Amino acid sequence: MKTIGSTYMAAAGSYFVGLSHGEIIAGVVGAQKPQYDIWGNTVNLASRMDSTGVVGKIQVTESTARVLEAAGYDCVCRGPVHVKGRGMLTTYFVRAPGMRSPENSRDRSFTLDMKK
Repeated sequence: MKTIGSTYMAAAGSYFVGLSHGEIIAGVVGAQKPQYDIWGNTVNLASRMDSTGVVGKIQVTESTARVLEAAGYDCVCRGPVHVKGRGMLTTYFVRAPGMRSPENSRDRSFTLDMKK
């Protein structure tokens, strides 16, 4: 993983994506090699969404799902997931804009295509 400005770049065969939103604390640490870093509950929760996620899908917290839905995104409830330090949380997968799934399919979440 490498950052260039505010862009994260990764080379991987498959990966998890987790998102959360909210307040953070940001700052620069280190005297010899200063680095910008962020801390807080929002960062920890996003990390937990990543670590408990499913390969190729974007997992979000319930409150983040509500914000995304208000912005026009569709989110599919994954259900309760045990999240370290938080207990059971209801999480959601972000569905791709304009994605149509068969009516008999329960999984209508956005899947990242790693082959392109």
